[in-house]
Amino acid sequence: MSSTQCPPPPVGKTLYDKMSDAIDAAGGNQKCKSTFNNAVSSGMSTASVSAAVHIPFASAGFSANMSSSQNNLREKLTKEGCSDLFMNINQQINSSQAILCQITNSQSTTSVSSSANAAINITQGQPDSQQLALRTAALGLISKPIPPIRPGIGGGTPTSEDYQMYSIALENYNDAMKITEQEINSVMGKVVIDKTNFMNSANVDMRTISNVNAISTTAIATHFKQVAHASAMNTLKNKTGIGSSSTPTKSIVTNRINSKEQSITSAIKNQLHNIKVQSLAESSVDIVFYGALDIKGVTFDQHAGSRIVANNIVTTATNLGAKVALGMLSDAHTSTKSQNVSTGEGAVLQKLLAGQVAMTKANAAGAENMFKTAMSGSGFGMLLLIPVIIIGAILMFFPKVASIIAPGPLKYVLAGILLYLIIAWFMGFWPFSKSKPPPSSPKKKPAS
Repeated sequence: MSSTQCPPPPVGKTLYDKMSDAIDAAGGNQKCKSTFNNAVSSGMSTASVSAAVHIPFASAGFSANMSSSQNNLREKLTKEGCSDLFMNINQQINSSQAILCQITNSQSTTSVSSSANAAINITQGQPDSQQLALRTAALGLISKPIPPIRPGIGGGTPTSEDYQMYSIALENYNDAMKITEQEINSVMGKVVIDKTNFMNSANVDMRTISNVNAISTTAIATHFKQVAHASAMNTLKNKTGIGSSSTPTKSIVTNRINSKEQSITSAIKNQLHNIKVQSLAESSVDIVFYGALDIKGVTFDQHAGSRIVANNIVTTATNLGAKVALGMLSDAHTSTKSQNVSTGEGAVLQKLLAGQVAMTKANAAGAENMFKTAMSGSGFGMLLLIPVIIIGAILMFFPKVASIIAPGPLKYVLAGILLYLIIAWFMGFWPFSKSKPPPSSPKKKPAS
C-alpha cells in the first residue's frame, strides 16, 4: 500500500463513546452494558474505563499495567460473560481504524484548498451513471430472507414443539428482514446525523478522495470480513449462548462470509464513490453524499470525508455479519429430521438451534417467575401500592384534578385512607399482613 496519513486511533472519551455506541448496537447482555456504564458512575474516568476493556481479555500480564479499579472492572465483565462482546467490539473498532488508514493513503486523497477551520455544508448530490451502476450492482447482491413455513401447512397435526420452533424461526426471519432493510438503506441513501459538530476542527486543509483506484479494496475487504465475523459471532452469542469458544462455529461463519466475496467488493466500491469533499466560497466546505450518510460520532477534521466512508463500510459489514448468523439459524430450522446431522456443519447448526431453544425457554421461565413474584406476597402488595401512590400524588400536586375526583371534604377522607395504606404496607398491617387470621370458634351443636 502507498504511504498513509493515518488519523490517530480513538482514545479516552472518544474511544469510550465508540464502545458505548457499539454496546447499544450489539443488543447483548444488559448486565454487560450496566457494568460498563456504572464504572464511570462509580468514579472511574471514561479514559480509564475504555483503556481497561480495549486490551484483549485473554492477554497475559495485564494486571501490572492497570489500576485495581481497572482490573476489578475486567473481572466483573468476565464473570458476567462479557468477554466475547468486548472482543467483538474491539475488533470492530480496530478494523474501522485500519479501513480508515487504507482510504486516507496519500495517493488516493488530495487537499481541499482553504478548508482549514472552515464551516461545513452537507448536501445530497445526484448520482452519475457510474454511481448508479455501482448502486444497482450492490442492490442486486442483497439476499432476501425466506419466511418459515407455518406448522400444519404441509399436512399433519402440529405439536406444541412445532409451534415453539416456528415462533423462534419467525423471530429470526423478522430480525433478518430488519437487517435487509438496513442493507438497502445503506445503498440507497439513509441519513444518520448524531453527535456531530459541523466545523472543521483542524488547522489544516481537509482531504477528499480523488483517486479511488489508489485504494486497495482487497485490503479493505480483509478488514470488512473481520468486522462481519465479529458481528456474526455476537449475534449467535445473543441468540444461542454459543460464542467464540466454539471453533467449528467460527469456521462456518468464516466460510460463509468468504463465500460473499462479490457482495463485499461491490459494497466497498459503492461506498468509496458515495462521498466527495469540495471547497466553497467564504471559507466553507461542501460534503456531498450520493448514497448513505452515517456521521454518528464522526470527528470533523481533515479526514472527515474518509471517516464517513469508513463508517458506511463498517455499518455494511456489521449488517452482513448479522445476516450470516441469522442465515445459519434459518438453515438449522429448515433442516429435516431425516438428514444426517451427527457430524459436520449440520451438527454444529443443530447445536446452535438447541442453544437458541434453551435460551428462549430460559427467558420465558424468567418472565413467568417475575410475574408470579409480582402477583404474590409482598410483590402483589407493591402492585397495590402503585395506584395508591399515583392517587396520592394527584391529591398533593394537582388540586384542581383532586377536586374533580373527590370534591369537598371527601378528598381529606381519601387522603387519610391513602396515608393508612402506605403506613400499612411498611408496617405489615392489613391488607398487607402476611399473618393468618385467627381460627373461628367452632359452632356449638344444637342440643338433641
